[in-house]
Amino acid sequence: MATMPNADFAVVEDGKLLAYILDPSHKDGWPKGLFLAAQGFNVLDVESVRDALLVHGRTNQVSETVQTAFGVKYRVDGPMRAPAGDVQVRTVWQIDTGQTAPRFVTMVPLPRRL
Repeated sequence: MATMPNADFAVVEDGKLLAYILDPSHKDGWPKGLFLAAQGFNVLDVESVRDALLVHGRTNQVSETVQTAFGVKYRVDGPMRAPAGDVQVRTVWQIDTGQTAPRFVTMVPLPRRL
């Protein structure tokens, strides 16, 4: 497969980071923040997390594409550079119908490759 279309225009919105992934009280997001902290990210440094997610989405290959009622979702699997070393993650991005820029949806850790 190829990289995500329009990857250079991808965005990670503040709300997605601050109110979801880096929010210790979010019922679904808090484990992701713990994972990032365990990888050496300072979760108070939103820009470092955003930059790592953007580089991941722009440089790794799309593993799956899914058409939804709202647009096309792209699952991107591969290494993400973290302060403690590279980690395997899946990021999910969506290009909403009528838009061109992929927007960040979520991130999940993947098992390390042997």
